Amino acid sequence: MIWREPTNHIDDCYFCLVNVKGFNKKSKLYMTYPCISSAIRPVPHSDEITVPVFTKLADIDDEAHTSVDDDDEEDTDENYKPLGSLFGQPFLYSQPELNDLNRDLNLSKQSAEFLASKLLE
Repeated sequence: MIWREPTNHIDDCYFCLVNVKGFNKKSKLYMTYPCISSAIRPVPHSDEITVPVFTKLADIDDEAHTSVDDDDEEDTDENYKPLGSLFGQPFLYSQPELNDLNRDLNLSKQSAEFLASKLLE
């Protein structure tokens, strides 16, 4: 099926026109499906109706799809510093913060000790 935007919901909406109430596994063969402009059925190809040939993709503007995060560009914000380099040393958690983190992550005692040792590195 080729789906298009319906113009209205009275006589051009596929889902509004198909009545599926009262049908079961045995009687689903008797359902009728409308042929409307918003849902065009596929066309079987034969000798009279050939398969369309693909020629080329549409031209895409390369500037619209370039990445903003180029490594060659310099940072424009002079005040920006990564979190770890604020004081030249890693950020250390206090014991209550570490306890809250362990509780939120539902860690066992062994896992909590392992996490604490990794955070100290």
